[in-house]
Amino acid sequence: MNKINPKKLLNSKWTAINPVKKEKHFLVIELELDEEGGIDHCLIESVISNRSEPIEWQELKNSDKWLQGVRRQTLWNHLTLFLRDTFLPVASPV
Repeated sequence: MNKINPKKLLNSKWTAINPVKKEKHFLVIELELDEEGGIDHCLIESVISNRSEPIEWQELKNSDKWLQGVRRQTLWNHLTLFLRDTFLPVASPV
C-alpha cells in the first residue's frame, strides 16, 4: 500500500506496474480539492504520449498497480513482487 499525502500529490510521479499502450510513467497534473481539503478530482498524464485521464486518487495507493516515482521495471522488481505475493506468510487461525 502506497502512502499518499494529498497535499503533495500534485506534480508527483508514478510508474504503472502493468503498462497499457507502452504508457508506464505518469505525472499528476491537476487536482481539485473540496472545502475540507479532500480530493474531488485527480488527472494524470502519460509522460510518453502526453495523454491525460482522470483517476480516482485512491487507486494510486494500490502498490500492485502503481509505484511512487518514475522507476524502471527490472527483472529484479518483477521477481520481488512475485515472491512477495506468492510467499507472504498467511496468519493461521488460532
